[in-house]
Amino acid sequence: MISGSAWSNSPAAKMHKRRGFRILLVEDNPADVLILQEVLEDVKDFDFTLKHVSRMSECLTELSCEQYDAVLLDLGLPDSQGEQTCVNLKKAFPDVPVLVLTGLEDEEAGTRALRMGAQDFLRKNQFDGALLGRSIAYAVERQHIASELRNKTRQLAASESRIRQIIESSADAILVVDREEVVQFANPAAEEILDRRMLDLIGRPFAYPLAKDSRGEFEITHANGAVRIVEMCVVDTFWNEKEATLVTLRDVTVRKHNEAVLKRDAEILSRLRDAIIFTNLEAKILYWNEGATKLFGWSAEEMRGKSYLSRYPREEHAAIMKRLERMRQGHAIHSERAEVRKDGSRVWVEALAYSTQDEAGKPNGILVMFRDVSEKRKLEGQLHQAQKMEAIGTLAGGIAHDFNNIMMAINGYTQLASMASTQPEVREHLETVMRAGVRATALIKQILTFSRQQPLDRDTTKLYDVVQESISLLRASLPSTIEIVTRLEPAVPAVLANAGQIQQVLLNLGTNALHAMKGRTGHLEFCLEPFEVDSHVADQNPNLQPGKYVRISVSDDGHGMDKETLERIYDPFYTTKPVGEGTGLGLAVVHGIMKSHDGAITVYSQVGVGTTFRLYFPVHADRVVHVDDASAPVPQGNGERILIVDDEESLLLLGQKTLEMIGYQAEGCARVQDALDRVRQDPERYDLIITDETMPGMTGMDFAREVVKIRPGQRIILTTGYSAKLTPDVIEEAGISALLPKPHSINVLGALVHEVLK
Repeated sequence: MISGSAWSNSPAAKMHKRRGFRILLVEDNPADVLILQEVLEDVKDFDFTLKHVSRMSECLTELSCEQYDAVLLDLGLPDSQGEQTCVNLKKAFPDVPVLVLTGLEDEEAGTRALRMGAQDFLRKNQFDGALLGRSIAYAVERQHIASELRNKTRQLAASESRIRQIIESSADAILVVDREEVVQFANPAAEEILDRRMLDLIGRPFAYPLAKDSRGEFEITHANGAVRIVEMCVVDTFWNEKEATLVTLRDVTVRKHNEAVLKRDAEILSRLRDAIIFTNLEAKILYWNEGATKLFGWSAEEMRGKSYLSRYPREEHAAIMKRLERMRQGHAIHSERAEVRKDGSRVWVEALAYSTQDEAGKPNGILVMFRDVSEKRKLEGQLHQAQKMEAIGTLAGGIAHDFNNIMMAINGYTQLASMASTQPEVREHLETVMRAGVRATALIKQILTFSRQQPLDRDTTKLYDVVQESISLLRASLPSTIEIVTRLEPAVPAVLANAGQIQQVLLNLGTNALHAMKGRTGHLEFCLEPFEVDSHVADQNPNLQPGKYVRISVSDDGHGMDKETLERIYDPFYTTKPVGEGTGLGLAVVHGIMKSHDGAITVYSQVGVGTTFRLYFPVHADRVVHVDDASAPVPQGNGERILIVDDEESLLLLGQKTLEMIGYQAEGCARVQDALDRVRQDPERYDLIITDETMPGMTGMDFAREVVKIRPGQRIILTTGYSAKLTPDVIEEAGISALLPKPHSINVLGALVHEVLK
């Protein structure tokens, strides 16, 4: 029993002093009920409110409806007898303290009641108010403590269950190792991570050194050969009241692999030559690789965190925002455009941009990739230029035949008329026509030269002499305001070239330079030097191959050319000169001549500074080509029979008259088939056949082959307005004795006929 003072200071006593005790008395004897009421009224320290019922069933009903601090229970009730009464009550209401009232004398009945759950027992008529009050107070206090203990025990059990569940379900291995490093506890994950059964773990030494600095990392090789990377964390703890170590192991193999992959991918992205930029949906730059730094000039530190728009001029922001909005809507944008650099210049790039998505498929950023296509565009431009020149060349070759036929008729008949005329004034007029015809013929040759339709006669040439002669010719037209500067290396290697055409190139470039310096003082510089093209220079100009060259540079300090002009300077008929001062064929011819010499031409120009052309000639000292002289006087014939085959009536008549005038018997035939019939009828009739190449029904080459079949060894001269495809091997295979280009003079025709007939 507790003392009155101890009870008075207890939490339960303080609580009940405020509100008193509500007591339920279960007693079927009215006399005992009166006694208990009187006894409780004598208690001074506490207020008791007593409620009386006489049956166990009433007690259970009352406790179900009302709250009571204690129950005074008589064991001898009509509907419940003995200790079972106490058992039934505690089973129904375990938190209500029960004090048993008994009239029995033996202590055993009270003891059994206590074992059945009663807080105390009192013998009727053997207690006073003080004892009863203390007993009730003690029972309430003890029941309160017991209830608290049960609650704490339940909470502790629940907490322990949760902790055990967490430990057992943890993916990390959790072990307890004592000071002798013997495993005392291990969760299921330890079996999987350490690849050992629980029986081989508990009670066995821990097989790995404990981390010295709380954390560590080591590798485990499983029975199947798999190597796992394990991270260890250790902390001090207690186990069975002894010092121990709590060891946590985590399998970080996948994480380490992913980290390695991410690191590798980051290195790859940083080393890519392509520029890669990643932004969030608000266009804030989150990633900027090394390729972007190399391409645009800004470093990652400068751009990370800035707006994507920050590197563009303000006037371009609206267009860029439209592109960004399209990407946010899921559209990919592929384009080729000029992007701005840090220094303000522009670089041509191929751009691919699209939005990225998160795991839910929602846009979470924008990825932009740029590839430098400057070199590609440069090569495409060169290819376009080459294709354009080739197309123009094809056109030039197509018109050359007809044009040369016309010039052949004009020049030939004019020469015949001049030779036949005895009037000086008429002869003078005819010679003027012939000079115009010669200029027209030269123009056709220029067209065929830049299109590479005109065959070149080239010989071993010393460019030093050619440059000197060209400078001498230019000095005659040089104004006093222009000074010629020369830097010529006399000992440069010889090249394989047509000296006349190289002189034409230099005179053309010199004339253009003088025009660029018109009306101002200036310098015209010629430089001649040996030059070796390395791989770097060759990469800059696909028309050059690594090797030894002779280089001629022609420079002026005139007005220079802008980018648009530079792109078109080699176009035929393109000129910046006023009407009447240029045909626009000059640089086109220069380009064609250099190409036909297996060389190259480059140009550098800056507006307001000047222009430099550089000519590259490959060294070919071991090759020699001889040029025949066709300027000798016309030898006379001895009445030899000659058949002329040409579909142009005017040229057919011209040929007959010319040959007859210089001593031959000439017959004309306008149709190839008629000519073949004549040969078949009398194969030995003709000493020589002169045939045009381009005719309807059959070419001159095919006609020659048929004639040779009929009469092997027949002498044949082939005439043509252009001879791009007529190589020496092809001509010899067809049985042709000589090739005669159109237009030609009577002197050239007479000399060639005489040579073939010999």
